[in-house]
Amino acid sequence: MSTRAAAQIRANLKAAGYNRTKVSVRADNYSMGSSVYVEVKDPTADYEAIQDIALQQESIRRCDFSGEILSGGNTYIHVKHSPEARAALAEPLAERVKAAWEKATDSLVVPVEGTQFFVSRAGPVAMDVNLWDEDTLRASVWNGSGTFLDAAYRLARMIRYDAAQAAKG
Repeated sequence: MSTRAAAQIRANLKAAGYNRTKVSVRADNYSMGSSVYVEVKDPTADYEAIQDIALQQESIRRCDFSGEILSGGNTYIHVKHSPEARAALAEPLAERVKAAWEKATDSLVVPVEGTQFFVSRAGPVAMDVNLWDEDTLRASVWNGSGTFLDAAYRLARMIRYDAAQAAKG
């Protein structure tokens, strides 16, 4: 089932102007189901549009009574940026997130320079980076590596998502 779904995703992405250099699609069949992995290689590509195209092929059967996922015949769709695209999106924001995080505490929210977002610390050893939009917590990212790249990537995705939503009106 996933090979047909992957082929349809490829065709739909191609029709939308996304070729193999921008997005890769890989199918995986396994006992009782299948998955399609869509990797966005181009950091400038419209991630949400690609995700919308891909998720049209997702097929998950659920119990009518309990809502639980039924075993067998499901096709799961997984969309993510490639490691190179993640790094390209995160790099411009990583130092700004780190600078804000160094000033922040669990009760002090600090703005991230050049964005509408704020950072606070959290977690048992205050290694989580909480990303805020005004007074709403939008994401919490573990920063055990100390690079702030994961938090910066999440922030870049939120900025792009908000811009896309504002453009839609």
